[in-house]
Amino acid sequence: MLDFRKPKASTHHWNPIKAVVDALKEDDESKASEAAWNIANMIVYQKERTGDPVWATGAESVIAALILYIAIESKKDSQKHMASVFQLLVEYGVVKKREIGDGMMEEYVPLLELIESLERGHLAKLAFATAGMAPEKMRGSFFASVAADLRLFADPSIAYMTSFQDHDLKQPGEKKTATFLIIPDEVKTRHFLATLYIDQTYFELVNLANSRPEGRIAIRTSCLLDEFGNMPRISDFDTKITVSRSRGVRYNIVVQGLDQIKEKYGKLANTITGNCRVWLYLLTGDNETAEVISKKLGTYTVATDGYSATTRTKDFSASYSQNLSKRELLTPDEVMRFPDFEAIVIRQRQYATRVPTPDISKYPIKFIPIERGDLEKKDIRVDVFDPFKAQWEGELEAIEQAAKTNDLEEITETEEFEETMDITNEPIDVAEQKESYMDII
Repeated sequence: MLDFRKPKASTHHWNPIKAVVDALKEDDESKASEAAWNIANMIVYQKERTGDPVWATGAESVIAALILYIAIESKKDSQKHMASVFQLLVEYGVVKKREIGDGMMEEYVPLLELIESLERGHLAKLAFATAGMAPEKMRGSFFASVAADLRLFADPSIAYMTSFQDHDLKQPGEKKTATFLIIPDEVKTRHFLATLYIDQTYFELVNLANSRPEGRIAIRTSCLLDEFGNMPRISDFDTKITVSRSRGVRYNIVVQGLDQIKEKYGKLANTITGNCRVWLYLLTGDNETAEVISKKLGTYTVATDGYSATTRTKDFSASYSQNLSKRELLTPDEVMRFPDFEAIVIRQRQYATRVPTPDISKYPIKFIPIERGDLEKKDIRVDVFDPFKAQWEGELEAIEQAAKTNDLEEITETEEFEETMDITNEPIDVAEQKESYMDII
């Protein structure tokens, strides 16, 4: 269970960039790069993008590069998470000043220098190429846009919940598993995390299906998307719902009206609804939805009687007729007034069925809350990757290792020793300086 309302009390954890980290451990750079770009695409297109596509492309480039940089350059798995990605951007993606001599100052962006210092062919450097080629002001806009997209990971509780992963996303396709996402309806900013989790789960299930000879997962997985109309846009959902059924993944979409889907997916809404093979109708207050349901139910033939009469001063005539005409099985008005405790089931290639629905109030269920008080009190501080601190720690580790082996010559070759030697311009005794440095260590 992932609790996006109370992340500290969540019983499980999920790391969005774990797929990238795992691919790198397998020495599969292509898979790692693909995973990073997939995450970037999901984040950037969590809301509909309009205007020049260069802004979305640039933002994707920055996110993918930051993810790959953290996944590759950090030596600790505990630092490979989205909080590190966000922290790297907001700390080193801003313009800073430094002295270059004679009291002169220059402006620079540490993040750009970090990327530039990477070796040729580095995955992060390649991913950053699109944003790196943009003009300075445009690149700054990319950074600001990405910071806004990732701001949720500045929340300590969200950072902690997404700092590591304790379950396999493809597990539902291998054995019977139920994963629950608690999504707050009052805090819509966190809905994006649920969408990202669903997206990543789908990719893992597809990869699992592709690895099997039959191209289908062993256990059919159903994604119950309650309040689908209030969830952020799922990237390429029209494609997912079109091909997922053949792989054993089924989507159950719950909406109050079809207008909710159109609002989120625009022209793609028809593709999404057209690939829903089973429709279960309870009630709606949307006129357009009622018209669609009415048309799906079809028509039937009814006999209509006609009677006419003509009266004159000295004459009277009357006629009677009976005709056959077409009528909707349920008119839109009747659809909107559909009675309680009944539902309509519409299946492809089948006639619609009117079925009774049980009154669940007659079957009371006692819900036993999970005791999560201890979880909410735990320490949620997260280890965040700092490239400059990591460099300093690496040099210090080398010094300490040399000290343990009493290798004075190795110590003198370190940058730390050189900085100590540069404290004064006066002549010093090198041997004495070495011994002094050993005492400090």
